[in-house]
Amino acid sequence: MGLIANVFIIAVIVVAVLFAIGYYLGGSKQQLDSAQAVAEVTKFINDSFPNSVVNITTNVTPSSSYPGSWYVQAQAVINGTKPCPSDFVYTFDVPAFSLVNNTQNVLTAGCKVYETAIGAAPVAIAWTYSKLNISQTHSFVDAYSYKNVTVSANHFQSTVLNGINFTDVWLVTYSAPLANHTVSVVLNQSSGTAVYVFNTST
Repeated sequence: MGLIANVFIIAVIVVAVLFAIGYYLGGSKQQLDSAQAVAEVTKFINDSFPNSVVNITTNVTPSSSYPGSWYVQAQAVINGTKPCPSDFVYTFDVPAFSLVNNTQNVLTAGCKVYETAIGAAPVAIAWTYSKLNISQTHSFVDAYSYKNVTVSANHFQSTVLNGINFTDVWLVTYSAPLANHTVSVVLNQSSGTAVYVFNTST
């Protein structure tokens, strides 16, 4: 091997060693506790959705892949009480990869449902508005405008609605300040079908 090749290899090794030393020294200056890691993740997600109502739930554990970092899983529900909420699940290794390298699981976004089952309230809401395209919900939103409509979703193992017994269902209800009634949709948890749609006077 020629002299130039040897010098190049040595230079690469030196640069790699210096980079590693710099990384570990820099990492030692940026040590975070779990609360700080969660705070960074929370701020990043909130900043990613300006002018939106964002609800974030987090779970944090020491990173198994990157010693000295935290593995933060964050579920972010954006505008969760509107007809088309978004629901994302992010994972971060902080501070190993700062807040750039993360994976994302989209449950619902942009009036589309990417889940095959109804496992959370935002999915149930989007399911009634966009996936099933129920005429009563669209008429209600058209009548009172998207920005004025509030939607809630609750799961029941067993409930009675208007004298009818239901088992393992989601109750999704649309309301608006100027409306004289609400529109409710009962979704079957396992099949995702609308089994009952009704209005209630307010």
